[in-house]
Amino acid sequence: MKLADECAGGFNFLEFRDTAEVPGVFMSEPYADVFPSGARGIEAGRLLAWNPAIDLENGPDPATWPLLPAEFTARDLAAFLLYGVGTFIHDALGPYGVLDEAALENVGGSRDEWARQALREAYELAGRAQAVVGPLDDEAERKAHMIGEQLDKENGQANERERVFEPGIPADEANARRDRAKASVARLEKEFEELTAEATQKRERWRKAMMRALFEVEDAHEGEPASPAPAKPAAKRLRDFVQDAVDRICAHESPDGTHVDRRSMPGTALDLLWAMEKLHPDKFGEMKMKAFREHYKGICQWPNSARSQAGAKSLYLAIFPELRHNPALVVQIRK
Repeated sequence: MKLADECAGGFNFLEFRDTAEVPGVFMSEPYADVFPSGARGIEAGRLLAWNPAIDLENGPDPATWPLLPAEFTARDLAAFLLYGVGTFIHDALGPYGVLDEAALENVGGSRDEWARQALREAYELAGRAQAVVGPLDDEAERKAHMIGEQLDKENGQANERERVFEPGIPADEANARRDRAKASVARLEKEFEELTAEATQKRERWRKAMMRALFEVEDAHEGEPASPAPAKPAAKRLRDFVQDAVDRICAHESPDGTHVDRRSMPGTALDLLWAMEKLHPDKFGEMKMKAFREHYKGICQWPNSARSQAGAKSLYLAIFPELRHNPALVVQIRK
């Protein structure tokens, strides 16, 4: 948080809230709605309003979810660095996914090695996700920037030519002159708006693809999910237990050599909740389906026809041998 604020020029865009439903780093209230960020918003507004949950398929509510949870993994940190205020860190440590190790060594002091290692893991994940998705196609963005500068210049020249701001002229005359000035740059303005819209769409599509890749890409350590920041011994979140289980399910190879697609899970979500209750009764025991949804959002999903699919409990018994050690579970499946 400190690094992001320093790289952003000391504006203190971020604040930590430990009383939020999900504690973590949030956008500071004074900046939350300072610029418009909707369909007719501006890039600065979208940048400040962005939250990783916005681009997560079936993700949590962006209105209440932090930019970075207090208990975060390398995936969470990589997501934070993807867009929004987190991108200011690129100025200090290198472009997304390409870490400047020498610059990183200058971050913090001798007691901040855990933070540096967390950034290393996040940048590594970002680089591997980008290798899957590909770099952002920013040609329209660069053209929009160039046309925008030209538009500003020609707009100013048109105002001078029409003497829009001449002192003492009536308001009607000033408006008429401004209309003529605006008409003279209308073609350029239309081109700028079209390029801006194209650039915005391309960036949004790329962000969504990157978020999918970030939360699907495997860690370099034996195919396990990316580990939390090494020296930050926070307890695992419930969604981390779900992530571990789904990773094991997707890594399982069926007799015909196929694997489960986390975007089209077998059975229903109730089957997965059943497995989680048995694997971690202290965490998921007696949990209701509505509450469970918040923990698997962004990790896996089921097809619309899931209710007509065969149940997945037998499959989960094959994938998780520890479940088979409880005879009562086998009896329950056979019923």
